[in-house]
Amino acid sequence: MTSTTTIKFAERVLASYRVLAVGLPSELRCPSPMSMLLELYVAEEEALYPTADGLGVIDAMHPNVRNHWIKALVQSGHIEQKGSRFALSDVGYKVVNDVLDLLFQVQRCLD
Repeated sequence: MTSTTTIKFAERVLASYRVLAVGLPSELRCPSPMSMLLELYVAEEEALYPTADGLGVIDAMHPNVRNHWIKALVQSGHIEQKGSRFALSDVGYKVVNDVLDLLFQVQRCLD
């Protein structure tokens, strides 16, 4: 996929996460660290580096859950903290690209 296609596909996946998040009562939602990685992926395309409050927005993460996933993603090396802002690491960027490529392939097979 081209960079533009990949970003548009990431935005569509994030929109799907949003629909899934608002479709259930808050106590039944299952926030995903992948949505945070996708948020960072899309943000970086526009040279934006969100703070913690700017992450987990798509699937309406509770701040405690968001902070848990941020800590886990930093510790696993998927994201990097620069002051109060966050960005994908090289590892995180590769993971997002690989997942988007797989999702795109599955979508093409289903079409």
